[in-house]
Amino acid sequence: MFSGGTSRLESPTIEFRSGSTSAVNDDLEVVGDTGIFAGAVLSGSGRLVVPDGSLLNLLDGAAVEIEIENNGQMSVGSSPGVATIEALTQTGDGQLEIELAGTVLGTGYDHLDVINTATLAGTLDVNLIDGFYPAQGDKFSILTAGTRDGEFDAIDGIQVAADLTLAPLYDYEDLIGLILIAALPGDANFDGLVDVADLGILGANFNADDMQWLGGDFNLDGTTDVADLGILGANWSSGGSLSSAQGLEAAGLTALVPEPATLSLFVMSVLMVGHRRR
Repeated sequence: MFSGGTSRLESPTIEFRSGSTSAVNDDLEVVGDTGIFAGAVLSGSGRLVVPDGSLLNLLDGAAVEIEIENNGQMSVGSSPGVATIEALTQTGDGQLEIELAGTVLGTGYDHLDVINTATLAGTLDVNLIDGFYPAQGDKFSILTAGTRDGEFDAIDGIQVAADLTLAPLYDYEDLIGLILIAALPGDANFDGLVDVADLGILGANFNADDMQWLGGDFNLDGTTDVADLGILGANWSSGGSLSSAQGLEAAGLTALVPEPATLSLFVMSVLMVGHRRR
């Protein structure tokens, strides 16, 4: 039993093996490389705390009945796998590692299920393994939660290639958490084309904050703006037939942008660059 204020386990390797039972009623700080195996029981009213510089690996099938506070590095599964925890708080120093090796949950990619609240900050690090390369439209439900507070400050590894991004979507399709969808940059509606429909989405949200990919925020800075318009233009589908001026009018951008003539020239130039690249 771990109680009576903050307890500390420090070792190069700490393992909670199947069949072991640990009651954690205060903060338990694990310093070093810690592995929690399927069948290990960690329960109580306390928290498992991963300090900066330490690693916690929730192996495939691990189920932790207490909250985890991640200030260090945390990974899920056994390349890949599924783990369940009661609650998660990841601070700005924390890093969550997720591996993708296919499209099947648990055997193809890592998944973390948070029963109660997932409080998110810090970094999500996405890694492709075993030679896997996602196709457009592939979906990866990497995190689900009862409720979610905040977002990751940074997501690394989602720019797979110049023409493929793992677009992050929070609370998508009635699931609270985070899903990644492989998409062509600029494809806001995930139909495999970058065309006037996507331009219309971008136009409807132009200069808006708190945006996601679905709202035209293709560089994931939280705002749909000229930078995202440039990404859309550079990836304009070769079958697109609307001119930039027509597209701006259809998207309503001329009413939203203070200098429409300047922006029209900009859009025309980025669309020309997109065509030349093909």
